[in-house]
Amino acid sequence: VDAVAQHKSLPAGVTDRIIATADGVPLFVEELTQAVLESGQLTLTGDRYTLGGDSLDVFIPQSLRDSLTARLDRLGSARVTAHFAAVIGRRFSLPLLESVATPDLAGAALRADLLRLQAAGLIYALPEAEGIFEFKHALVQLAAYDNLLKQSRHDIHARVANVLTARAKDGSEVRPELLAHHHTEARNWAAAVEWWGKAGLLSLRASANRETIAHVRAGLAALEHLPKGLPRDAAELSLLSCLGPALIAISGFASEEVGRVYARARELGEALEGRAEFFPSLWGSWVFHLVRGNLTVARSFAERMLALGEATGDETMLVEAHWTLGDALYWLGDLGLADAHLAKAWAMYAPERHHVNAFRFGQDPGVATSCYWFFTLWAAGRQREAALVLERGRRLAETLAHPFTTAWALVFEFMISVFQRDGARAGDLAQQAIEFCTQQSHPFWLANSVIVRGWSRVQAGDVDAGIEQMNQGLALFEATGSGVAQPLWFGLLAETLIEQGRDADAHVAIERGLAKIRETGERVWEPELRRCKGLLAARAGQLDEAVATLRRAVTTAQDLGALTQALRAATSLHEVLVEGGILGGIITSPLPELIEAMQAGCRDENGQEFASTDLARARAIA
Repeated sequence: VDAVAQHKSLPAGVTDRIIATADGVPLFVEELTQAVLESGQLTLTGDRYTLGGDSLDVFIPQSLRDSLTARLDRLGSARVTAHFAAVIGRRFSLPLLESVATPDLAGAALRADLLRLQAAGLIYALPEAEGIFEFKHALVQLAAYDNLLKQSRHDIHARVANVLTARAKDGSEVRPELLAHHHTEARNWAAAVEWWGKAGLLSLRASANRETIAHVRAGLAALEHLPKGLPRDAAELSLLSCLGPALIAISGFASEEVGRVYARARELGEALEGRAEFFPSLWGSWVFHLVRGNLTVARSFAERMLALGEATGDETMLVEAHWTLGDALYWLGDLGLADAHLAKAWAMYAPERHHVNAFRFGQDPGVATSCYWFFTLWAAGRQREAALVLERGRRLAETLAHPFTTAWALVFEFMISVFQRDGARAGDLAQQAIEFCTQQSHPFWLANSVIVRGWSRVQAGDVDAGIEQMNQGLALFEATGSGVAQPLWFGLLAETLIEQGRDADAHVAIERGLAKIRETGERVWEPELRRCKGLLAARAGQLDEAVATLRRAVTTAQDLGALTQALRAATSLHEVLVEGGILGGIITSPLPELIEAMQAGCRDENGQEFASTDLARARAIA
């Protein structure tokens, strides 16, 4: 397909349709692609084609169409039976065909037609399933379908839709996307919207995100045919609430399309403010703005979620509201309040009641809570508790088997190894995450994993390739639209570059990180960037500047309640003071007091201490 299109991109779905219709025959692939290019339905702009309208119809080359049509015409009444069968689909059952065919095609006459179609090599009976037939090739079905007048198609689709709807009401298992398709082709727009919505939800529950997106977009296209008003708005809001989590999974939290979907959902939902239907649009607006780095805006949406949850008393809303508000507060550096909200979310969460939220918002709220509570506790110096919370979240994710939630757990699991400066374990876990996120098409988590895999390679001695991979990961991270967490990654990159003596590059990384803090207000990783800046000043022989910068890193961390960052900055300050020969007298180090405070956060009630790398390093030089 790519070769025939001269390496110019075809619209999403067109290539898949060509491949499905060609049914594995290379000649048909080439001919169908050429026919689509010459159909007049595509417009070439630069190096890609765009589709005019919503149709993804594939056009059969005229010579092949004439041949197939002639073969069908020679079969007399069997041709009409082929028409009915073609409307049902590539594969069809005798009971369904009998239910939708006209009376003159019933019973023996219908069976005789099927035998004639089999003898002509146009259909065959599936040996493993009695009464099930299939067109020999997708193009045969398409030729029979195209040979029908449009009104006849609509009428037969309506018959099929009515039969399948009746079966569904009787409790028979019917694929909702099949019903949706027939209602769409029958121009039963309200029913089509309803069933596309059901198909989207079913796919979302199966983490079939691309199918979810296709179903919802089909539903939105059908929705355009309904009269404007509250019922249509409510149906659109429901479809968008299903579309958002699927888009997040395959394009990232902060993609432009995610932003547009939730902005439209919020616009629709304003008329429903105060009701549960409004909540998903608030959630989507929160996550889009949070990951974009619009942290104060994100916080305001989380607060609105909390207010709605409290007003309705809906526990599923409250779980989401508390962890999302805690998440925003963490990045803003309000660790005490973040801890309070995350603790509430964790205490409230029950998997049997709240795991359903994973299908409404994309990830399980219990696992998400554990991840950000781990971050918050670790920053606050409560590293033993943080490790325990993360382990509980990891075990929870294993029991849930929800792919996007699994990606959360994989990524945060390697973060504790990064914080502990365990390059080997972080690298192994990051590689697992890369493989999983590549398979599942989760670009946001993939970018994080690539950065850490590069860092681990540097720790193992593969310096140039590792640093290159870190930069690739950062570029991928930015490409997802993500602004949040960049100071974290620039801090890790800066520290790595300093360790390798690449001071000029480290300076660039530090300034980029600090610029992002000024832009977003993401303060939690500011102390680490200032620590790295102080180390560079010391390396350049600017002792006064180094001491001042490192002291500012310590006090900034203390103001935030970020004891771990304070200890790391104080450790670097102590080293600079010792190496500069100015420790003692009026020049004192805050390290001893911070070590004592940190010890309390690393010990359990029995006095057993968590093996903190930060604490061990501080003790070694104190």
